[in-house]
Amino acid sequence: MGRAIERERQAAVDAGQPRPPTRQPQPEPGHRAALQPEDPQPRPEIPEPEADRHGARATRLDELQTRTAAAAGRITADNAERDARAEYAARIERQSQVEAEVAPQAETPPDAELEP
Repeated sequence: MGRAIERERQAAVDAGQPRPPTRQPQPEPGHRAALQPEDPQPRPEIPEPEADRHGARATRLDELQTRTAAAAGRITADNAERDARAEYAARIERQSQVEAEVAPQAETPPDAELEP
C-alpha cells in the first residue's frame, strides 16, 4: 500500500498539484435540502430606473414634493381644527355640569334650610 501512495504523490507532484490533494467537502444528501427551500419563490423583477430626459425626473420630483407639502399642510390644519372642536366640546360639557350642580341649589327656597 505504501508504494501506491508514493506513486499517487509522485503523480500529483509531476502534475503540479498539492499533495495531499485538497478535499472539497461534499454535503450529505439530506443536508443540502435543509439549507435550500424545496420550492423557492421567484423573486419579482425590479425595473431599472428610466433615463433622465432633460431634467424630467427632477421636475417630477419637485411636483411630488410640492404635492406632499400641500397635503401635510392640509393634515396639520385638519388636526388643529379637530383639536379646537374637541376643546370646545369639553368646555361646553364642563359648563353644563357646573350649571347642573348650581341649578338645584338655586331652586331651594332660602327658608327651607332655616326650618328645623
